[in-house]
Amino acid sequence: SRLALTANFGGNLRKTQYKANSTNVDALVIPAVYNVGNAQYTPVTDAYEEHKKVNSLYGMAQVALNNYLFVDVTGRNDWSSTLPKDGNSYFYPSVSGSFVFTDALPALSGSFLQYGKLRASFAKVGNDASPYQLASTYTATTPFGGSPRYAVPQALANANLKPEETKAFEVGTELNFFTNRLGLDLTYYNKATTNQIMNAQISGATGYTSIAVNAGKISNKGFDALLTATPIRLASGFEWNTSLNFSRNRSRVEELHEDLQTVVLGTYWSLTVEARKGEPYGALYGNPYRRDAAGNIVVSATTGRPLVDVQKRVLGHYPPDWTAGLSNTFRFKGIDLSFLFDKHKGGDLFSVTNMFGRYSGVLEETLVGRDCVASSATVLCPANTGILVEGVRNDGTFCVGSVPCTPNTIRTSSEGYNHSLYGTHEAHIFDASYVKLRELKLGYILPDQMAGRMGVSRAYVALVGRNLWLSTKVPHLDPETAFNSGNAQGLEHGQFPSQRSIGFNLSITP
Repeated sequence: SRLALTANFGGNLRKTQYKANSTNVDALVIPAVYNVGNAQYTPVTDAYEEHKKVNSLYGMAQVALNNYLFVDVTGRNDWSSTLPKDGNSYFYPSVSGSFVFTDALPALSGSFLQYGKLRASFAKVGNDASPYQLASTYTATTPFGGSPRYAVPQALANANLKPEETKAFEVGTELNFFTNRLGLDLTYYNKATTNQIMNAQISGATGYTSIAVNAGKISNKGFDALLTATPIRLASGFEWNTSLNFSRNRSRVEELHEDLQTVVLGTYWSLTVEARKGEPYGALYGNPYRRDAAGNIVVSATTGRPLVDVQKRVLGHYPPDWTAGLSNTFRFKGIDLSFLFDKHKGGDLFSVTNMFGRYSGVLEETLVGRDCVASSATVLCPANTGILVEGVRNDGTFCVGSVPCTPNTIRTSSEGYNHSLYGTHEAHIFDASYVKLRELKLGYILPDQMAGRMGVSRAYVALVGRNLWLSTKVPHLDPETAFNSGNAQGLEHGQFPSQRSIGFNLSITP
């Protein structure tokens, strides 16, 4: 047997510095002359600096046995200036192993199975805080009577912050069948983040609105799968390759700081995106419709319009149930045709575009009910006109217990109905599922003779189209525009339409 060892050790010193200087004036003496010397009033200047330093030591080692058993070990220790002096050091190791069992046991490899590998890993990852969360810094504001003024920050500093820590465990396998014409890659993972650094809301009576805290524990569990195949490969040169990937993740807020029940990640038009204890990460928390005990929408007894419930609740969660992608490529004598579909299943978004569009009457949906022009709270629509909201009337009992609800029979105008939805977040929460034709490409490899005349060894031309087709139940917008890489996602307002592009690609090999 052969045993191989590879090891590395190193260190790193990283300094980050950010500086910004600005000068603002409220008015100019001569219009359109943008010069500080043309200021009508005393200019207001501002300067900001931010510094961060991280020292690191790290090492790794790999042990390989007969090129079929591999073990990798890594370790890293960071010392960060953004953490307390007596707690600014954090160590994070990892260990991973892989076993190519078809190489270790050749009898397993044959016409059915050509390649098989098992892998597993464990890792701990550390992370520090943003600068200046340990002690309060003050912001210079406009001087008063020649005396300088400084503002107290809205966020309360925390001198006892701990580094974030993520522990992850993963197992998987890679398999190839039928002369490598069918491949399967499966992965299951389980990871948990503890001491996540967040700004938690606190009572304004303290003089602050939030405090930096280590906010408990968030878990993520899921699996990824990739299936690749070559269903057709003919002697004539025609070949069809396809791949399908699938990913599913389940997150859960297991613990929060002390007795906290929720941490607000972001706020948008009175709707908040939150990490709520016991719920999936990224809850959309806002005002629902008022409903009776049976779940029916309660409408006004005088106007027939839906009523808003002032008691907020969870209206959805932005993470998807699962995502998938399907790719196909066809090749024949220098010509290739490929297309890629993306699928995003589940998840919710809040659309301010639809809320304002309904209120202002610019959306197609607001055409319904315009045969009745009544908009006053006391003027109702005649029979067979306007909009009849399916629900029950607010008859004073709120349909509690066994008291029956009176079905709504009052018709309201389009204007009155759509105005009543403004501020009812539930009316503008949508299922963010979609299917996209992400890319379509038709390419051609020029014959060698033609490429030679051009003075190159290979030339490839292709017509490429991206985002050519979208299928979604979200009205008037691409749901993908409501998502990004931040914590507060699933929020949409005035997004530009997604770009559909068609381009030409030329690739030349000298």
